[in-house]
Order: sequence, then structure tokens, then C-alpha cells
Amino acid sequence: MSSPSATGSARDILRVRDLSTRFFTEEGQVNAVEGVSFDVRDGEVYGIVGESGSGKSVTALSVIDLVASPGRVTSGEVWYRNRELAEEFGDDRPEAVDGEFVE
Repeated sequence: MSSPSATGSARDILRVRDLSTRFFTEEGQVNAVEGVSFDVRDGEVYGIVGESGSGKSVTALSVIDLVASPGRVTSGEVWYRNRELAEEFGDDRPEAVDGEFVE
């Protein structure tokens, strides 16, 4: 794993590196998100745009580790305020996250 000082700055709020999510079904594997990386710095606002089915919602759910079965985040790192979320919470991540869709 990369150290925060090697990959980010003090202004980084959120850093996502090489995030991939797959869905495993009887029909086969679907690569819903593949190799997504981005940074959000203090004071910046971003939106994820794309066609229906392009992976916007799955990307957002992957960042906060709320992808439902049969989906699974298969690779990547998510850092929030220079703390890697997988190491921060492990299996003890919060049970619920309040989120809303904006149209």
C-alpha cells in the first residue's frame, strides 16, 4: 500500500486509486468499474456524469464500500483525509451511510 505522503497532499480530501468493481453472476462476470482513479481536494466539487449503465452509481457505492452482492470491489485504494478506509475500518465499517440521489 502507498503511504499518504507519497501519493497525496495535505489538501486532498478524497483519493481513489485504481478502483475496480465486478459483479459475479450465473451468466458470468461483469466489470462494472475498472481502474478508476481521481482526487478531490479541499474546496473542490465534482460530479460523475455518463450514460445510463456506465457505472456512476457503482463507482460511488464502491468508494464508500456499499456494493451489494453479487458485486464486490476487487481492487483499489480509497483514502479519506490521508487515512486509508480499508485499514481504518476493516470489517468494522459503519453499518449505515446516509446518501441521496440528486436528479
